[in-house]
Amino acid sequence: MKKLIRFGCLLIVVALLSGCSLINSATKDWQTFNLENCGSIKLPVGWSITESDKYIYVWDDAQNLVMMQSYSDCGISETDPEGDQETNDYYTVQTLRFLSSEVFSNGAIIGKVESIIDEKQCEKLYLKIGYDTEIFFVVYSDEIDYDQLKVIAKTFESI
Repeated sequence: MKKLIRFGCLLIVVALLSGCSLINSATKDWQTFNLENCGSIKLPVGWSITESDKYIYVWDDAQNLVMMQSYSDCGISETDPEGDQETNDYYTVQTLRFLSSEVFSNGAIIGKVESIIDEKQCEKLYLKIGYDTEIFFVVYSDEIDYDQLKVIAKTFESI
């Protein structure tokens, strides 16, 4: 019986270690980007980050907008459920309400929000990272799914 328990424990440890190595191997060639006063995040090779005034934008290798920073979530509370409308360099964004969220051990949060982007109501994924300085990204591209965003979120390292 003891051998069976030891063997079971060994299998659990091996499964945990192999799971960790799968995440690391999926992102090992990715580029690391440092976000001032927030931390760092890894993105696929060829992707880039640009900053304009107070906004951060994430672009894919074909220079399509993937994620854009938003401050619209700052106004959301139980007493004021809708965030403020804001206009960045490319779009007018308003976050209406959070639909779901998942929190990771590194502090990154992903989920879905109901938003209005250029007067069109839609559901979008979001990524929120950072502790002292939080950065809230709305995932603009429909090419990024929840599982891909989860991998990106797990690469976040706070400062």
